Amino acid sequence: VTKAMDEWYDNDENNFRRPAWAPPRKWFPPIWRVNYFLIGLAASRKAAVGGLPSIAWVHYALNMCWAPLFFHYRRLKAAFVLNVGLVVTLVAALPSFAEAGAALLLAPYVAWLAFATALSLQIARLNPAGVLTKPSTGAWRSACDSKGVVSWYDFGVRL
Repeated sequence: VTKAMDEWYDNDENNFRRPAWAPPRKWFPPIWRVNYFLIGLAASRKAAVGGLPSIAWVHYALNMCWAPLFFHYRRLKAAFVLNVGLVVTLVAALPSFAEAGAALLLAPYVAWLAFATALSLQIARLNPAGVLTKPSTGAWRSACDSKGVVSWYDFGVRL
């Protein structure tokens, strides 16, 4: 993600357009740290009282697909559609987390995800031709084995 942000997301030379209300790059790491901490806490509370629902695992799998889709493959419209899927699966999982008293822990994530979905839509609209630079094979490929399997996730998902 960092390499892609350097290469094209924050690169004014490639005519990539972001809405004026897009947050600065430096906001993303702390926002995600807080969200992932709260997601983990909510998941541990839910798991302690009956396990995680299948929809939460679907949401997690979709979440793992978003960054490669947007930053590596630069599929802006597809990333927006995936964002919608993330919102739908999270909202579907919330009642199960409420049973464990953990739904409120996910409120910041719901808010961020709604904002990120609107941002993703606007980015796709502002860049109808997509990103006009060649994809990098550097940092991304070094994280994959020779068959393109993302070894650091160890899910065996081919990208």
